[in-house]
Amino acid sequence: MYLDHQARDARAGLSLFAGRSLPSRLFDVAGSLGLSVGGWAYRSVIAAPDEHGEWNIERLCRRGRTVQETAYASRISMLVPGDPGWPAGTGCDDLPCLWVRGNVDVAGLLGTAVAVTGTDGPSDDGRTLAAGLVTDLAHTGWTIATSTDGGIDQHVTATVLDLPDAVPLLVTGGGLDPASSPAIAAILPPVLARGAVISMAPPGARPWRARVRARNELLHRLGAASVLVEAGARSRHLRAARGAARSGRLVCAVPGPAAAATSQGCRKLLREGVAHPVTDAQQVLDAIGSRGIQLSTLPRMAHTGPDRDARALDAFPAAATEAIDVVLEPPERPTRRERSVSDPAGGRDDIADTLAA
Repeated sequence: MYLDHQARDARAGLSLFAGRSLPSRLFDVAGSLGLSVGGWAYRSVIAAPDEHGEWNIERLCRRGRTVQETAYASRISMLVPGDPGWPAGTGCDDLPCLWVRGNVDVAGLLGTAVAVTGTDGPSDDGRTLAAGLVTDLAHTGWTIATSTDGGIDQHVTATVLDLPDAVPLLVTGGGLDPASSPAIAAILPPVLARGAVISMAPPGARPWRARVRARNELLHRLGAASVLVEAGARSRHLRAARGAARSGRLVCAVPGPAAAATSQGCRKLLREGVAHPVTDAQQVLDAIGSRGIQLSTLPRMAHTGPDRDARALDAFPAAATEAIDVVLEPPERPTRRERSVSDPAGGRDDIADTLAA
């Protein structure tokens, strides 16, 4: 059992490895804090090579104190379970801590939140549908969560920021300090004025592939639902969506035209019974309500009419449409890499830089 400050230091240190595998000497530390190894947050149950010296609790806590000092200097807050604002009941419970800029009441932001995400190369129809869906959800009081990727996510962010009363929550795969994620610096001021940016990675952590993959997993586990607007047949979102559905989260997907490459991932999730079909915000709210989440405090939207539904559902196989009327228990390499706007092209391991003494 650790003292409170020791537990916080250890959690901060463990966040250096979020989305990666842990050195074997830290398995017991993670377990004592209620964290699982082998899930999406710490992917490997095989001991990570101890490339940077021998790990123990003292070294971990020392690194944890260092990143907390860096966070403080960059006006980044660290939340751990039990803190005011910790979003219990979301995917954050699988993490050692959460790094936050902006509104630290992440629980309040996620109390009525929907995550909207999709491909890095969207169609015009995808952008239009995403903007309409986000606008309608925001007008009914929902926080809009998305990533710092380009494509659909970038369009979602721009739409939210164009709405005076909309509340954004962005999720990034790297540290929230300017040096780690310089590409998001331009959008930070308007986002922080109304919402927050969160990360599982501490200051100094670059958004390499493993962290971006884990970021996607977190995004699909944050709100009352996640909505995949467009995705290719081998999109990185498919694995994240399947994992979220297996953990009991509601995943929604827009079917899209049968022949469109940007619809193939969504249609695959629908055929598998992983996702619930939606084409507008009211259908998202209906899907959330069908899971027993009370929506009585929020106004219902006027129906947007059949035309948009018909366009999105055209040519969707009848058998599959019947099968997905009931949400079933969910039983990669992408063709084009969907890159985070702050994710460098390289994939080398930067933990030596982050952990350098």
